[in-house]
Amino acid sequence: MENTSKKWLRPALFVAAAVVLLIVVLLTRTPDVSHTPKVSFLPVQLDKFVGEPYPAALATGILALDDGYLRLEYQGTGDSDLLIWPPGFSIHIQGNTIHVLNKNGNEVARVGDKIKAGGGQVPAVIVEKYIGQTLPADCLGPYWLVSEVITDE
Repeated sequence: MENTSKKWLRPALFVAAAVVLLIVVLLTRTPDVSHTPKVSFLPVQLDKFVGEPYPAALATGILALDDGYLRLEYQGTGDSDLLIWPPGFSIHIQGNTIHVLNKNGNEVARVGDKIKAGGGQVPAVIVEKYIGQTLPADCLGPYWLVSEVITDE
């Protein structure tokens, strides 16, 4: 009987040690919080609309990434507009920072910047006309048709 107990003792100790080691590794592991931000869709106006009249309002807020979309958040209100960028605008993601570039490739803003956006709110039908395609189903308004971006430095 003694011999049978000793036979199982070594594998049981090995399994117990492996379980303890696994628990220690899982509990002391540092989570990876350095994820690269992702922009799901960047609505940019078509070149053929350059020179067309724009709404003449000016909005000030924080450029924010919200569920994969760049929005202008109005501080203290909980409201925001999805930005419809001027022709030629693009983004560049470097590390955890999203840079918005104008048609010449110059940075005009970064996510987190306070900016002023000339233009005004327009309905989805106008947005789709100006970008030449249907908006994704989860790309919700209100929409701000941007004529220019002014960084508040």
